[in-house]
Amino acid sequence: MSELVKQKLDDLYDFLRQKKYSTQTIELVQKSFDFANYYHGDQTRKSGEPYIIHPIATVRILASWDMDESTLVAGMLHDVLEDTNCPEEVMEKTFGKEVTQLVCFVTKVSLYSKNRRNKVSHTNLEEKYSIQVFMSMTQDIRAMIIKIADRYHNMQTIQYLRLEKAKRIATETLEIYANISGRLGMYRVKTELLDMSFKILDPQNYQLVNDSINKLVESNQKKWNEILARLKNILLANNIKAEFEWRLKGIYSTYKKMTSGYEVKDIHDIYAIRVILDDVYLCYQTLGLVHMNYTYIINTFKDYISTPKWNLYQSIHTTISYEGTLVEIQIRTTKMNLFANNGLAAHWKYKEQKDNKTEILLTVNNVLLRDFLSSTEKGIKTIKDVTTGTIFDVLILNSNKWITVSNGSTLLDVAYKYDINNFFNILAIYRNGERSHFDTHVETGDTIKISYSNGIETIRPNWITLANNDVVKLHISNHLKKYELNKQITKEQFLANAEFFLEGKIMSEEHAIKRLEKEFQVNSINTFLDNIANTDIDLQTKYKVFSENKQVSREAINTIKNQAWKWLADSSYFSGLENLYFTDFEISPCCSKIPGINCVAKVVRNKVEIHRSDCPKVKNSRSKTIVIEWSKEKLENRPRYFKVNLILKGNWSESVGNVLCNTLIRMKANISKVDIAKNKAARTHDTFLKIYVKNLDHLQKIILELQAKNVINEWRLM
Repeated sequence: MSELVKQKLDDLYDFLRQKKYSTQTIELVQKSFDFANYYHGDQTRKSGEPYIIHPIATVRILASWDMDESTLVAGMLHDVLEDTNCPEEVMEKTFGKEVTQLVCFVTKVSLYSKNRRNKVSHTNLEEKYSIQVFMSMTQDIRAMIIKIADRYHNMQTIQYLRLEKAKRIATETLEIYANISGRLGMYRVKTELLDMSFKILDPQNYQLVNDSINKLVESNQKKWNEILARLKNILLANNIKAEFEWRLKGIYSTYKKMTSGYEVKDIHDIYAIRVILDDVYLCYQTLGLVHMNYTYIINTFKDYISTPKWNLYQSIHTTISYEGTLVEIQIRTTKMNLFANNGLAAHWKYKEQKDNKTEILLTVNNVLLRDFLSSTEKGIKTIKDVTTGTIFDVLILNSNKWITVSNGSTLLDVAYKYDINNFFNILAIYRNGERSHFDTHVETGDTIKISYSNGIETIRPNWITLANNDVVKLHISNHLKKYELNKQITKEQFLANAEFFLEGKIMSEEHAIKRLEKEFQVNSINTFLDNIANTDIDLQTKYKVFSENKQVSREAINTIKNQAWKWLADSSYFSGLENLYFTDFEISPCCSKIPGINCVAKVVRNKVEIHRSDCPKVKNSRSKTIVIEWSKEKLENRPRYFKVNLILKGNWSESVGNVLCNTLIRMKANISKVDIAKNKAARTHDTFLKIYVKNLDHLQKIILELQAKNVINEWRLM
C-alpha cells in the first residue's frame, strides 16, 4: 500500500470516528477497502494516482452526507463489479445481498453512461441512459446517492481528462446529476455540480459571473456584516441562542438569472444568512423579530416549515432590504439545516428502521417518477423536464385531494393529471374560485375545481396550445387526429342532410364560410357546429343558416344568436338574465360580488355588466339597470369560491400579519394577496386583502373572528 493510499485511508477512518460512526461500521468499511483494493490491484486513474483513491473519496463524501453503513460499504465497492473480474456471488457471500444489489444498480447506470459516450447513435443512447438513471432509483434511492457521490469526486478531478471527454461528462452532470441532486433536496451538492460543470462548458462566462459576484461582495460586505451583527444583537436581546451561516448564490444559478435580465445586485437571494435555532417555536419568534426590525419583501416570504417540500426540506425564507441591498434570511432548526444541506440523504441518520427507509423511497419514487413512468414517450426531454422544474402541490376541490405538479403547468395539464378518463369532457376549470382560461399557470397552494359535461366531449383543437406538458400535448394530438376524421364525416353528413331539408337550395361551401365569418366570427363549418353543439337549437334552424334564401338564413342566424347568448347567461350564477338580449357579458372587476350581496345587471347597448348594487359605476350611470339574484340552484350544482377585495383598519401590533393569515387559513378562506401598511405615528394599520370565500355568511364569520381577536375595528368591501 502506497503512502498516499495509507494517508487517505487514515483520514477516512478519522473522519468516520468524527462523524460518530460505530466501531462495527468502521471495521466493515475497512473490510470493504481490503476487498476493493485486492480486486482493483494496480489500476490507476488518469491523474496517475492508485485507483483505490477514488472509492475512498466516494465513501468520505457519503459519510459527510450521514449515509448508512450499507451505503458506505457499497460506495467503497461501487466500481468493483464494473472494472474488475470479481464475481457477483463472491461479493454477495462476503457482504450480503443488500450491499451487492446497491453495487449492481450503480454498475448498471455506469455501464449505460459509458455506452452513451462511446457509441455513435448518441441521442438514442442518451435517452436510454437517462431512463436507466431513473430506473435505478425505483429499486433503491441509495444507489442514486452513491452515483452522485461518485460523479461529485469525478468532477473534482475532471482536469485530468481530455477536454472533449470532460465536456461530455460536464454536460451530463449539468443536465442530469445536478438536477436529480436538487430533486433529492441536496441543494448544496446541486450548486457545486452545476458550478463545476459550468466552468468546464463555458469558462469565459463562468469567469465573468464569478468576477461580478466578487465585485458585489466587495461593495456589500460591510452592509452584510452590519445586518448580521445587528441580527445577532436582536436575538441576544431576546434571549434567543442561535448559530449563523451565510452563503452566496451559485455561479451557474446567478448566470441563469442574469441571462433572464437581472443584474447581480437585484437578485434577492444572491446573499443569504442562515439562522439556526434549537426548536420550531424559536424559528417563528425569530421571523417576527426580523420582520419587525427590517423592511421585508412580502412576495419573497416562504414558510417551508409548516408546509415542507415533498423532499422533506424545511425552512423559513424571507428577504429584507437594507440600505439598498437585498439579503435573504433563512430560518431553521439544526436538524432542518442538516436536511437542507444533504437532502433525503440525511434522513438515513435519523430514520434507520426498515419501514421508515421504505417510506422515504416511496415518497421520492411516487412524486419524482410519476410523470415520467406514466408517459409513453420516455424521451430525454421528458427526463429534463421532470428533473429541472420546481414542483408543488395544488388542491383539487372535486375530491379534496392534493396533487403534485411541476412549475409551468397549466390548468389543462392539472386536469389531465387529475382525471385522464374525463379529460376530454371538461367544461370549465375554476382556480381559487374564479373561472379561468385553460392555459392559466397554476401556483403553489392553488385550489382547483374542474367541471365536466355529462358524457359529451368538449375538446377543441386549440387545447394543444393550452397545455404545457409534452405528454398532455401528445394525448390531445392523438385524440384530435381521430376526432378530426370523425368530424369530417359528421360535417359531410350535416351538409347532405341540410341540402335534403332545403330541397337543394343550399349555398356553396365557400359562400357558407364567408357567411359564418361575417355573422359568427368563425372560419369553418366544423367550428360553427362545435360552438352551437351545447345549445337547445334544433337541427332545422341550423340547416336554414345555409339556405340560399337570405330571409330564411337571416331568421335562423338571429335565432341562433339569441339562443347562444341565453346559454351564456345560463352559465353564470345569476337568475334574471334569461329574457335579455345581449352580445357581450362581463362580471365587472370594479367591485366585489359574492353570493348574499345584492347585484344588478347594467345594460349598455348590447352588453350586460354585473355590478354590486352600491357600486359607484351603477349609481353614477344613466344606463338601464335590472335587479338580479344569485341562483341557489346554480350555486348548489356548481359550488365555488368567489373573489373579494377588502380594506381592513385596526390597531397595529407585531402579530397582525400572523393572526390575520392564521385566521383566514383556519376559517378556510383562500388567500391571494395581503398588503399591510403600518402607520407608525398613529400605531394603526391599513390592510388590503384579496381572498376567496364561499359567500357573504362565510365572509361575515371571518370578520367577526378578526374583530374578536382585536385585529380590526373597521372593514370595507371594495
